[in-house]
Amino acid sequence: MNYSMKAFNSRLMMCGASLALAMATTSAVAQDGAAEDDEADRIIVTGSRVLQDPLEARAPVQTFTYEDFENSGEASFGDYLQRIPANGSAINRTNNTSGNVGGPGDGSGLGAGALEIDLRYLQAKRTLVLVDGRRWVRNSSASGVGGSVDLNTIPQSAIGSVEVLLDGASTIYGSDAIGGVVNIKTRTDYDGFKASAYYGAFEQGDGESQVYDVSWGAESERGRIFASINLIDLNGVSSADRDITEYAIPGYEGGLSSNTPQGVYLFTNPDGVFNYITLNDGVTNTGRSNGGLPAYNPLMPDSGDFHSFGTPDRYNWQPQNSALNPSDRVSALVKGEYDVTDMITAKFMAAFTNRKSRSQAATEPLNFGTGSSPYLINIFIPADQEYNPFGFDIGMGPGQTNVRGFLRPLEVGPRIFEQNVDTWHIYGGLEGEFALGETDWFWDVNAGWFQSNATQFKYNGFNARNLAVGAGPAEDCEATPGCVPVNLFGGAGGLTPEMIEFVTYTQKDNSQQEIMDFSANISGSAFSLPGGPVGIAAGVEYREESGFFSPDERVISEETAVSAATPTNGKFEALEVYGEVVAPVHEQFDVISSVRVSDYSQFSTNTVYSAGFKATPFDTLTLRGNYSKGFRAPNIGELFNTVIENETQVNDACSGATGEIAANCATLGVPAGFMAMLPFYPVTSGGNENLEPEKSRNYTAGFTWDASDLMNLDRLVLDFNYYNIKIEDAVNVPIADVVVSQCASTLDAKYCDLVTRDPTTGEITGVDIRTNNIDGVSTSGLDASLSFSTPELSFGQIHVDWVSNYLLKYTETETRADGEIVKTSREGTEMGEVGRGFPEFKSVLTTRLDTGPFSAGATVSYISELDERCGGLTASFYFLPGVLDLCDNPGPPGGPEGTNTIADRIYLDLQASYRFGFNEDDNMSIAVGVQNVTDNDPPVCRSCRISGFNGQLYRFPGRFLYARLSVDLN
Repeated sequence: MNYSMKAFNSRLMMCGASLALAMATTSAVAQDGAAEDDEADRIIVTGSRVLQDPLEARAPVQTFTYEDFENSGEASFGDYLQRIPANGSAINRTNNTSGNVGGPGDGSGLGAGALEIDLRYLQAKRTLVLVDGRRWVRNSSASGVGGSVDLNTIPQSAIGSVEVLLDGASTIYGSDAIGGVVNIKTRTDYDGFKASAYYGAFEQGDGESQVYDVSWGAESERGRIFASINLIDLNGVSSADRDITEYAIPGYEGGLSSNTPQGVYLFTNPDGVFNYITLNDGVTNTGRSNGGLPAYNPLMPDSGDFHSFGTPDRYNWQPQNSALNPSDRVSALVKGEYDVTDMITAKFMAAFTNRKSRSQAATEPLNFGTGSSPYLINIFIPADQEYNPFGFDIGMGPGQTNVRGFLRPLEVGPRIFEQNVDTWHIYGGLEGEFALGETDWFWDVNAGWFQSNATQFKYNGFNARNLAVGAGPAEDCEATPGCVPVNLFGGAGGLTPEMIEFVTYTQKDNSQQEIMDFSANISGSAFSLPGGPVGIAAGVEYREESGFFSPDERVISEETAVSAATPTNGKFEALEVYGEVVAPVHEQFDVISSVRVSDYSQFSTNTVYSAGFKATPFDTLTLRGNYSKGFRAPNIGELFNTVIENETQVNDACSGATGEIAANCATLGVPAGFMAMLPFYPVTSGGNENLEPEKSRNYTAGFTWDASDLMNLDRLVLDFNYYNIKIEDAVNVPIADVVVSQCASTLDAKYCDLVTRDPTTGEITGVDIRTNNIDGVSTSGLDASLSFSTPELSFGQIHVDWVSNYLLKYTETETRADGEIVKTSREGTEMGEVGRGFPEFKSVLTTRLDTGPFSAGATVSYISELDERCGGLTASFYFLPGVLDLCDNPGPPGGPEGTNTIADRIYLDLQASYRFGFNEDDNMSIAVGVQNVTDNDPPVCRSCRISGFNGQLYRFPGRFLYARLSVDLN
């Protein structure tokens, strides 16, 4: 819905009136004779728009510099941010989900190649990412319309520091700031030249990383300019090259898939004999016309060129998968300032990033007589088809035998997914100051345009329509240009190059997100209270966000073998005003309040507020507390995503079920003794335009103690914070596994209505999950940091930084169809189905010794242990010998009731650097280091998909060595 000018003006007046009322309440306590406030050393700090001394900790903010990043040895700044204890589980290069699991039902897409940050374990979509205090466009990966920011799209070499606000900030920044805010500040060194080169690789010789940065700045009497260019080349690692990823179930050295190179066929033939057979190794099918059909005996299927399918026939798909995806990035940024007058400055920034990333999955499984493609479900293969070895019609019609086939033609090659993402960020504005009475006021007006455009190519996918034509009646094939008879019964190598050319295609999908943003802000002080001048800030923002996802036309027309989707296209507009007041009611006590009124074209007006305090009972101690209401508006994918269907891994709770579960499954029409054929089933998802914004309330309390002078140290600062967050009407999508499991265990219609099964076999034929305001989330925890520096000693100076997070509680609340409220505690557990772990304790300790030109440091990271359900592939294939015993407490046959412990992990990183130069300035440096010195592999995750460990939480396996050379000319 678009605003008319009349509607725009009326809503602006309404929002302005709300703000004026809030400001008037504060103005009522104004006093005469306001004192002059020296603003010379005051700046905008993340979490507030009121100018303040950066040492005055009004809100819990953790700051990380670019030097901290370089000392970490990471090649990517995003990877470094994911190491901070406050980060939960966010996607990175270990997420090889393309082709392996279906896209998330919230419409955000798989985010292939992206790297995100997730504060408070509340998912990345509830963390607001800013650059210089302004929104950054959400990610595009051409598989949906993303709901969070891809940190890879921010030019890395232009980053100066990052401020992480560990508090809700909806009143200051609007939607998405429920879990916290990450504000990336670009560099302001407008004078000099810097360059660096980085190279690193795993000890195994793979995963090579190269990074090259160049930046330059210059200034004149009235103008300043800065420019940077960044090249990043990160190579991948194959699953075959690490022990933990070599097999689909770590510890089980065998295959799992019944989609095999030789093919598997399940049917009852016209003689009434049941067949569950596969082609013998080495057997070829050269076709009827060449007299080369495999020998099949309908009365003895397990004979001739076929044998009964068994465990040794299963295929291990893992060696074809990527374990760490490659990614290349080129980025550039230019920013400048020009003093139009002594009181007005014009600013601009333009940034561009191109990301090329790649993921790889095993050869596409090819199913007929089942699956999600109507062309393959309803396939007809006549008895006289060139490669039909059975001698009877195969199909769903009268007189036809319903044969279900499961193949994996390796000769086609693995599925390759290549993403090409262009991101633009352009804004300009004016800022200035003016005197009003005895105080200075500061203002700015800004306009910005931000866009992320993505294209994804998928190679070696099957065209279901062509497969059906090529395997069908000869006359249909002859009437189709380019058609050749297709061999679905030929075993390994059964598809010739001519067949492959006809039945495969290159899929091209596109997505785009765009933001138009206009804002104006003002801050200053109009009067004083006994404690000093009252700080005031206010502003207005108009934002328009739009996005689309355009899948390949063959995907739209359901011609693919594994998935289908329809286009997504939507937009919304937001008009918002805010006000903030910092009232020093006493020299040692400030009251802080703010309000924001947001009016979205898609929703009704939303008002949020916050109130808090800052107290300094001693010069060395600062106490603070805050209560705030927050909100998150559903993003475009959640609102406008149309139907998407994917073949998704789902654990069928009715497979091998016993006791009450088996009885419930019988009620659902599942035959006794049912065993699921496959772990992959059609899962359908979609958006919901009737969604309402999420609502939250945040409590934070903490203190900062600066004991530097007391202990006669250069620095000794302890920071401690408690947080408590509750979200209502959380926008979420049920996990398909959970839907199937809850249906089987409760027979609740809320779940069972979403699951369809074959009335004869009991096999799942579909799971329907839709986005809705269905959940609640509450979490609480503690953050602690210690910063310590000695004075200059005879041997140098010692620096210590210790940052930790303790998760006290993370509870998900769900209301079932009968009104029962179910609470699930997640702290200390792993949700393997979606790769989210909730460790109760995470800590990073960094130490550094500086001795003039030489510096050496060590970093120790700790992640506490987790408990998980003995699920995932372990549960799906519990019947294979020894699989269930891999869990600590496997439980009864069927697996899901069992549990497993994911061990804790400690990582040690070391670095040394040396500064040198060719004159009196030490303008060059070289650094070398080792990450994961003790070569700790990540702990095995039994419920995780694809890789056997949670790569969103733990380091990728292997010892990583690197070196960096830097030049700094001022």
